[in-house]
Amino acid sequence: MIIGTGSYIPELVYTNEYLETILPTDAQWIFENVGIKKRHIANKLQATSDLAAEAGRRAILNAGLKSEDIELIIVATSTPDRKAPSTAAFVQHKISAINAVAFDITAICSGFLFSMSIASQYIEAGIYNNILVIGADTFSKITDWKRRDAIFFGDGAGAVVISVSNTTEGL
Repeated sequence: MIIGTGSYIPELVYTNEYLETILPTDAQWIFENVGIKKRHIANKLQATSDLAAEAGRRAILNAGLKSEDIELIIVATSTPDRKAPSTAAFVQHKISAINAVAFDITAICSGFLFSMSIASQYIEAGIYNNILVIGADTFSKITDWKRRDAIFFGDGAGAVVISVSNTTEGL
């Protein structure tokens, strides 16, 4: 059962009007055809794990838990801080989840859904009671801002805490 949610988006914003100044595109066209008005962009010092950790903290707080209550952290990301260790390990350290194991899932857009599926299986099997699942990316760091497809990409993180439930209603 999802017992807490949290999110984080960086302060810096690229609007369609800004992109119009650096790309061969039109702000109105972006909104009418893609539905995006703005995208949030991480600053040069923010790593994916920073965004993920803040979203995770907020989800844990929203769930009424402490970081020590989390037993597993799964981070879905396609823009990890490094190849190794996992971004989830950085998050574990940053939020002081001293009782958690941690790993990443890399599956682009579907990564968060796969992570939720894995988490629910761990819960159903009775292996873990409290799992933090985070989807986080900093695509701005790997986006070529001269290409038209740059209009799609921004940065942010969302998190949920999944816990054991006595109901049979699913997540």
